[in-house]
Amino acid sequence: VLFRSDDVSLEDGATEIKKLQAINMSLAPKTWSGMFTKGAFQPRSWDEAKAAGLNPHEKWKDNWREWQAAAIDTNPANEPGKSIASSHFPKLTEQAAKVAQVRIATILGKVRMHQKAIEDTKNSLKTLSNVDLMKKMNEAAYGVETGKGTFATSGAVAAGNGVVTQCDTDGTVEGKQSLAYAMQCLCFDASQSTGTKACRKDLTISQGWDTAARNLQTAFTAIRALCITGKNKRVTAPAIRSAVNRIHSAIKMIGGVGYLGVYTATGCQAGTANGFCVKYANKITSDSDKFGELTYIANMLHVADALEQRESASKTAHSTLEAIKSEVEAAWLISNETLALQDLTSAVKTEATTSSQAQTKNTEEKQKECKGITKAVQCRENQPLCEWKGKNDENREYCKVNETNVAKKQLKEMKLTELKLLQNEKISKRKIALATANGRTRHARTLVVSSIRKYIRFLLPLLVCYFNDF
Repeated sequence: VLFRSDDVSLEDGATEIKKLQAINMSLAPKTWSGMFTKGAFQPRSWDEAKAAGLNPHEKWKDNWREWQAAAIDTNPANEPGKSIASSHFPKLTEQAAKVAQVRIATILGKVRMHQKAIEDTKNSLKTLSNVDLMKKMNEAAYGVETGKGTFATSGAVAAGNGVVTQCDTDGTVEGKQSLAYAMQCLCFDASQSTGTKACRKDLTISQGWDTAARNLQTAFTAIRALCITGKNKRVTAPAIRSAVNRIHSAIKMIGGVGYLGVYTATGCQAGTANGFCVKYANKITSDSDKFGELTYIANMLHVADALEQRESASKTAHSTLEAIKSEVEAAWLISNETLALQDLTSAVKTEATTSSQAQTKNTEEKQKECKGITKAVQCRENQPLCEWKGKNDENREYCKVNETNVAKKQLKEMKLTELKLLQNEKISKRKIALATANGRTRHARTLVVSSIRKYIRFLLPLLVCYFNDF
């Protein structure tokens, strides 16, 4: 049996996390990142760091290899170090780097949660590997997890799978109901000499229950020859459920008991007089339908459930991985935004300093100008910047700066400066938003999932040829 795909292999986002860890390390002070490497980004062990006098803390040992790998990944000669070097992250100064580092750490936390979700999904699939499902399918076909059991016996099999008796008792052999035995119940005549066409009108079976007891392998080979080759067919959950439903619908209720196959009159002991069938006296009656408990049905449904679970898990994990990649793409854009904010902060500081210096100089000049006036009339002519402090108009150095009016003027100038800075800030934010939007547009991915399933058609009423690979 070929399953629709190989074992589900899920990426866990480790590669993307390594990128974030490298970015985070590149923003750290050199006193920290330098502990983990030596020379040309060669790994430095914890013991070597201690011997070099770098004073690594004892509790850092557990995370040392992870941090060391992040430091090595900042090497501009390789990725992701090359991308880091060509980004704006290296241009960030101390404070801006800290801001960026906090934001990277936040994204890293989100990504780790996504990674855990993928890991949990992987753990849920551990018992749903192709090996596990093949065992279930094999048990459905032959009643054993591996091999063909007694159906591969070339000698005498005088009981169990080699005799017709169990066709009247649910097809139960050693506590299990196999598909192979059910096929024999529907296809074998009591005697080889009859040459029955019970299963296919175009083919005559030259084997019967009498030859099965002497050489079951040879007898069952004739049953398998009735089936269309299925080596290149892939098993899917819908195909399995379709087969199960068709088998269930083929069961007829006669006398309060379910029969699968051709019922004649006296049971399922083979032959035109006795019927080519399986009698489910214990499993399917007018009072109870335990069809789903039949070994081959239960196992087929288990595999169908598993395939659906694997497909669902694969889609979920893929979506989660895409979310991780989107977070990493957003992380790269942080360098653009933080650099723009850094430049804006620098511009604000420069303009504020220049404005303050100009205002101080202006105040000093006014003080000198007012102080140099010794006549009351001339002092009053320079109002409101100057004011006469003398009790009378006697010519003396009573002309002083009107600090209240000067302060008002400075405040007005400061408000104008502030307004200008706010306008610059809005412009910068619009540029940042535009850069971010453009970046996300470039990196956006549209996930298109297309699933085309082809159903397998079976010629036998039982659909038993579905398993002819075994």
